[in-house]
Amino acid sequence: MLDLGTTFLAAVARDGNAIAIVDGDARLSYREWYGKITALVCAFDELGLRPGDHVGTVLQNRWEAATVHWACQLAGLIITPLNWRFSSDELDFCLADAKARAVIYEGVSSSSVAGSSEARTAGSSSSQALRRKTNSSGAGSWSFCTRRVRPL
Repeated sequence: MLDLGTTFLAAVARDGNAIAIVDGDARLSYREWYGKITALVCAFDELGLRPGDHVGTVLQNRWEAATVHWACQLAGLIITPLNWRFSSDELDFCLADAKARAVIYEGVSSSSVAGSSEARTAGSSSSQALRRKTNSSGAGSWSFCTRRVRPL
């Protein structure tokens, strides 16, 4: 079956050294990006997320958001992207409606996520809220394990 995850893996296999994404100073080949994506899938596994689980994201439109999207595709998770400018009340409504088991967010959204009872609920079960670690320039990444999800 041809799905989005399979199409990404085909691109990695076809020309893994080709540039896959450019965002500001970030330039990643398909192979490099695949490594970051699969590390995030491994983190989802460690959090106890399983195929079919819902994940809410509160991220700006950057390569990291696309990385989460692809990781959800490969892990079989259902992603619900939410506006990073949402208030806590708006997050509560959307996360409850989506039945999110986890919330992935970054520093710019941390106060709204911290004020969201639904985000705390998602983070209190076997799932958690993941926060993107950023430095002073706003650049950041997630650091997890390096297990590969699917063979190339």
